[in-house]
Amino acid sequence: MKSKWIKSLIFVFIVVIIDRTVGSVCQKLYNKCNDYNIFRLRYTLDSTKEDILILGSSRAEHHFVPRIISQNIGLSVYNCGLGGEGLLFSLIQLKESLKRYKPKFILVEVSPNVLLDLESKEKLQILKPFYNKDPLIYETLTAGKVFEKVKFLSSIYPYNSTILSLIKGCFKPKTDSLNGFKPLVGIIDTSRLSNKIDIMFPGPTIPSEKFITLKQLIALCCNNNIKIAIVSSPVYQMNKNFDGMMTQIKRMCLQQNKNVYFLDYSRYKSLYKQPVYFKDNLHLNYNGAKIFSEAISKELKEIVSR
Repeated sequence: MKSKWIKSLIFVFIVVIIDRTVGSVCQKLYNKCNDYNIFRLRYTLDSTKEDILILGSSRAEHHFVPRIISQNIGLSVYNCGLGGEGLLFSLIQLKESLKRYKPKFILVEVSPNVLLDLESKEKLQILKPFYNKDPLIYETLTAGKVFEKVKFLSSIYPYNSTILSLIKGCFKPKTDSLNGFKPLVGIIDTSRLSNKIDIMFPGPTIPSEKFITLKQLIALCCNNNIKIAIVSSPVYQMNKNFDGMMTQIKRMCLQQNKNVYFLDYSRYKSLYKQPVYFKDNLHLNYNGAKIFSEAISKELKEIVSR
């Protein structure tokens, strides 16, 4: 019996050593990896230093051209937007940035589809490699998941879905030459679009609890005396429900603080219902993004200078 216990302890010890060794290697690979998505995520959490940070989901990532905004305003800009991620992800990015420095201006792309996304918390799994960086990250990843806390005892677990990308990424050059902006190409297919919009936005209001994270994000900026602009970037076409939700978002933002600005470009006349400038209903292509970035940078310049 004693012999079995000793063998079991030796086995556990070997497993732990292997786990720690492989986990350490994965961490080093992750910190050096030039895979585009990993590099950008790492940069937004560890290295941003720009005057203006753009936060949001794919509508931020594909709509705001830092080069154009920077040229027109005269301040450095980085686009931290990441496809599929919600406002909790943006809040985490901002918290991590504030640990290093205080940006001069924060821009957050907010539209009804972001607030209504039911899977936004599940998409935060990409933050696993940073689980011990901040309590908010750990709590978000493990909330209501007891077994998930056990999994994080493993040093390999945070990297188990990225190992192939880590290996490939170590042989790639750095490719983020557009300061986080990711251009889209192609033109929208408008067939049956109205039906798709009605399915996506079936009601005119957003539940009040969906605004909690946005209010936290705004409060974090205001408490640090940072101006923040909540921007709804262009869409190809909307319905009445979308319009109603936009009014709700605007009303909420303007009630928060004098340093909060709401800029509604959802129906921007130079782009609205102009298919040549859209990849799909919610995303501008590169040509549309350039026109939008030129337009909004002029308004942002006025806000920044106040």
